[in-house]
Amino acid sequence: MKYRERMNDLATRVLEHVERGTTDQAPGFYEIDASVYADAARYEVELERIFRAVPLLLGFTAELPKPGDFKTIDIARVPVLITRSEDGVVRAFLNACRHRGLPVTEAKCGSASRFSCLYHGWTYRNDGRLLGVTEPQRFGEVDMASRGLIALPCEERAGLIFGVLSPGAPLDLDRFYGDMLEHLAHYGFEKWHLMSKVEIKGPNWKIAFDGYLETYHFPTAHRDSIASFSMSGRSAYNSYGPHIHMAGGMPSVAALRDVPADQRWTRETHEFSVLNLLFPNVSFSLGYGGVGQVAQILPGPTVGENTTILHHICREPPVDEDERSKREKMRDLIVDVLRDEDYGMGMRLQRGVEAPLPLKLIFGRNEPGNQHFHKWVEHYVSPQRAGAEPGPILAP
Repeated sequence: MKYRERMNDLATRVLEHVERGTTDQAPGFYEIDASVYADAARYEVELERIFRAVPLLLGFTAELPKPGDFKTIDIARVPVLITRSEDGVVRAFLNACRHRGLPVTEAKCGSASRFSCLYHGWTYRNDGRLLGVTEPQRFGEVDMASRGLIALPCEERAGLIFGVLSPGAPLDLDRFYGDMLEHLAHYGFEKWHLMSKVEIKGPNWKIAFDGYLETYHFPTAHRDSIASFSMSGRSAYNSYGPHIHMAGGMPSVAALRDVPADQRWTRETHEFSVLNLLFPNVSFSLGYGGVGQVAQILPGPTVGENTTILHHICREPPVDEDERSKREKMRDLIVDVLRDEDYGMGMRLQRGVEAPLPLKLIFGRNEPGNQHFHKWVEHYVSPQRAGAEPGPILAP
């Protein structure tokens, strides 16, 4: 199903849910042990079998628009350096000198044609090649060609930068993302502009991601903030392997009834919105007053922590200071809501799941996105992963 047909279908289903007071539902309940959010040994397995094994979104073309641009990011205890070299190609490396392992740069971003380790001065080109060894006559002869920065599989596609945090691992984006990749390509992110990046701290990465997967909590957790922006608890879901579309109505959703069914895709971000949720840790929300927010949830140093990088992107730069000010106010609002309400609630939830007592948690029929996500997490952490993959989210 192509983008337009997919969006027409989601828009129509959302409209019908709002009019009927219904929502997409799973066949039944799904229970999990609270320990999945708190067990340190399991957490290490998740880092190894998910975050260091599957393709991840590492960044955006908008972050590295010119040759020489670079950024660094730490994911699952792997320090990563991402560069755009003089040939225009984006590459990813382990951010560690081949001499003694010190990061070759501590900067979060910038522009550089080369990087020099601050410990002993070994120098690398931004394409990863070792350029120079300090005092080679005393250190000894080094095979320069084999001592470049350790490359990580990396590919730039549709304005997005993907990679795998394991050297030499396969990077098959089409297989992993399937139709979701074609869908994301429709937005043309290679032409979007980066407005800002904000980092916030929160609970276990799965607790954090759970909050993006349903609107059941909106009337209570967000009753004084963004609950008025959407029709809470009236959602339509599609899934593509482990990835999810979650569509919801906006206050003017009834106007969709006057839009031809094959043209309703044009009203995305107006009468309805779609969250693009990439397994295991990224949420694209593009419909907040001209500001898109992409949340990249990174596992923290312990099982009960995460760092979330919020990328705020726009289709076009602001035309004047008034528009810039409006966008900044909207950005500040959605950051405050996520940090203070969602993650504030999540941190309190973390205390509950860390109690040394048996506790079963339940996802309802109206939370199919959460059920789907946790089934895929279980699929990846299971040593019997060669078995059948979880089925898709069922249509209503």
